[in-house]
Amino acid sequence: SLATFELSDGLLRWQDASSARPVRGEIRALQLRSGPLDASLAEPLKLLEASAQLDFGPDLQVDRINLQGLSVDLAAQRIDLEVLNTQLARLKMKRAADGALHWLTPPVLRQSSTPAAGQSAPSRPWLAQVARLEVEDLALDFRDETVAPAALHQISGFNLKAERIGNGPNTTGRLQLDAELNQRGSLKVAGDLQLVPLQTALKVESRGVPLRATPAYLNPR
Repeated sequence: SLATFELSDGLLRWQDASSARPVRGEIRALQLRSGPLDASLAEPLKLLEASAQLDFGPDLQVDRINLQGLSVDLAAQRIDLEVLNTQLARLKMKRAADGALHWLTPPVLRQSSTPAAGQSAPSRPWLAQVARLEVEDLALDFRDETVAPAALHQISGFNLKAERIGNGPNTTGRLQLDAELNQRGSLKVAGDLQLVPLQTALKVESRGVPLRATPAYLNPR
């Protein structure tokens, strides 16, 4: 068992070549503080707080990501997070002509063809919920090469505040977001959101949304 664990000013270099598109990046200025760790894993795993800077090249840059109150209950198959906040995130994605999405790919995990003795498939899905989610000043460039000429979609000044967002049945959360679209239009969304089953009560307001990319989708190759 481990009473607590603290790390300050850590650096984690990530390199994954398990997929066709290798992923390399760094997690800098890593700080974290964990709660007690029971060797039997009978009690939930707790990460009291953590913060870092993410640098995965042009695909993903995050000036600061902070989380507080992470609890992972293996027995109940549940993840709860009190606060998740990101600041100055920059993302760049591309959809190639063949339809493949070029962005960060998760590691490909190797699984045994035969399960271990006594091991069975999970009987229920994992549940997860974020009590408070804040995204400050996110920007996204998305280039779509499935059309000709290629279409570029840009989202900037994306700000999101949300509460009780998760996949628990009949769990209703609230969200409020605003963003600029292609440097000319604006989008505002506010209201209630339930993921399972999907149900929304949202007010959507858009102004001056540019249609400069529309002709590429209306004119086939």
